[in-house]
Amino acid sequence: HDGTRDSVASRGLGDVYKRQLQDAVGVAQSGARGAQSRNNLQQIGLALMTYENTYKQYPNGESPNVQYDDNGKPLLSWRVHILPFIEQDALYRQFKLDEPWNSRHNRALMNQMPITYTHPNYQFGERTVYLATVAEEGNMKSAFGNWLTRPRDITDGEAQTVMLAEVAPAKARIWTQPDDVEIDLSDVPGSLGFGPGDTIKLLFCDGRSQEVPSDLMAATWRSLILRNDGQPIREKLVR
Repeated sequence: HDGTRDSVASRGLGDVYKRQLQDAVGVAQSGARGAQSRNNLQQIGLALMTYENTYKQYPNGESPNVQYDDNGKPLLSWRVHILPFIEQDALYRQFKLDEPWNSRHNRALMNQMPITYTHPNYQFGERTVYLATVAEEGNMKSAFGNWLTRPRDITDGEAQTVMLAEVAPAKARIWTQPDDVEIDLSDVPGSLGFGPGDTIKLLFCDGRSQEVPSDLMAATWRSLILRNDGQPIREKLVR
């Protein structure tokens, strides 16, 4: 009987160790996926900065490569226009820049979304969670939108202004579609698809990526999104 109890106890301890190992592996994998997502954001940021260095503006609003439809909306997303700067020049050359994202020709390229736009946790095929944050209130605007943006237009400082965010899966967009995330300045986390207690990955205009808590003050979120509201960031972003 003692031998049986010892055997059962050993199996019990073995199960505990197995669960602990599985938990540790899960944590390590989650950390690796988080690091990969941050790396994606940084690669996108570097591509945007290289594009700006080349064309003296970001790939939105009157950019030399961006063509528009009759309603004044870009035919293709900025993600398409920075393809040459993420080592995807061959894919870029396949697009017809004078046709909309959903034309028969361009639609056939949707399934070739680069790995840089693919979140390691989500397999959406043609959809990406790396979106520009778009907001406008009078003369105050976000860094991205259907308007011209150059570094000098970001008067609040590139280190204090958000360019992109990793949104929640429900907010994902087709990567070629000229559509990002419209921000409600009174509820920025909700606009990004997050709730209380969540952590949100952001890309700033200086190319830096950072994770911030969703429960920052509304005034802080507002100042982070707008490029020219004139308000400094007074709250610590890392807690």
